[in-house]
Amino acid sequence: MNGKISDATDNTTSSKKTEARKHTVLKIVVPAAALVILITAVIAVFKVVLPSARRADAYREAAAQLAEGRYTEAIIGFRELGDYKDSRTQLEACREKAYCAAGQLQNEKKYGAAGILYKAVEDYRDAAVQSKACWNAAAVRQTVAAGMENTVAVKTDGTVVAAGKNDKGQCNVDTWTDILSVSLGYAHTTGLKADGTAVAAGDNQYGQCNVQTWTDLTGISAGGHHTVGLKADGTVIAVGYNHHGQCDVETLTDIVSVSAGGYHTVGLKADGTVVAAGNNKWNQCDTAAWTNIIAVAARNNYTVGLKADGTVTVAGDFSRGQDDVHKWRDITAVAAGSGHIVGLKADGTAVAAGDNIANQCRVSGFNGIVAAAAGFTHTVLLKADGTVTALGADGYNECGVNTWKNIRLP
Repeated sequence: MNGKISDATDNTTSSKKTEARKHTVLKIVVPAAALVILITAVIAVFKVVLPSARRADAYREAAAQLAEGRYTEAIIGFRELGDYKDSRTQLEACREKAYCAAGQLQNEKKYGAAGILYKAVEDYRDAAVQSKACWNAAAVRQTVAAGMENTVAVKTDGTVVAAGKNDKGQCNVDTWTDILSVSLGYAHTTGLKADGTAVAAGDNQYGQCNVQTWTDLTGISAGGHHTVGLKADGTVIAVGYNHHGQCDVETLTDIVSVSAGGYHTVGLKADGTVVAAGNNKWNQCDTAAWTNIIAVAARNNYTVGLKADGTVTVAGDFSRGQDDVHKWRDITAVAAGSGHIVGLKADGTAVAAGDNIANQCRVSGFNGIVAAAAGFTHTVLLKADGTVTALGADGYNECGVNTWKNIRLP
């Protein structure tokens, strides 16, 4: 009897405990479910509010860029905003202002800067045509070039003169005619002819001189053991040593200028950005973030970019002090040597930074300079009167250019 009462009591107690647990769970589950609903609602609100806030910020930023005359950035901003507020109206206004500003730069003969700005609105009016015209005008023919231990120059009659080391026949250019520009590699020389073809002389161990079949060229550049050509349609071709991929340029398009370094190749695009291929051990190909570039120069383990505002940027090996160029202002042209950089200023003077072991950087005091070339350890300066001066190492008579005259101006 007592056992049965005890069992009943136990059952009753167990039942009460079960009910209590159910109520406890319910009390927990109900608030948790409500919390989930609340969080979901908050997230939904943020999904609407946050993008709207971001667009408002982006709109204000684009409007500020437009007001400051930073048209390329403003165009990108308004274009990405799409139908937000009056972004499309602002975009059209920005394109018109950019087009007019590009025209002003063109009139001032700031062709590189004008070409970049026209490119930003290439689908507006005749901007695409004007951009190409500006880049054609901006193309500087390299009429003096400095190599490892030699120097070459184009005369006004289209012939070429050379001085310095000739162990590989790199100075055998006396029979060349109708030449517009020249470029020097480690031991080979290349020339661009007026008809868009190319010639080459010197070391051909890797086929770097095999340019005889090239046509429709607007530019040429000799690297360490490779040669790069720019075609009129903005594509690029290359021959020679390709161990580092420096000749893998066949996919490049919209290029307006090329420069071949020791084992890398650099291309300037019409929008002012820069692409590179080849050896990147020293980060000499890290140019993807560059903008508003109007000229490039590659050499050995580094790359130089001239910006539209007259400042200079560099990427790669700065161990010889080449990065001092960040201090330069009012620069109109740059030349890259093995370990030094030369800059030409708007007033016809020159500046230099980097390796000065042979006094190749002592360019102060010269006036009337219209072009510069930097070699291994020597610098060549072309004057407005068509004469040439050189300074630095002269072990192979590479600086023996003082008697040259009638050199073509760029």
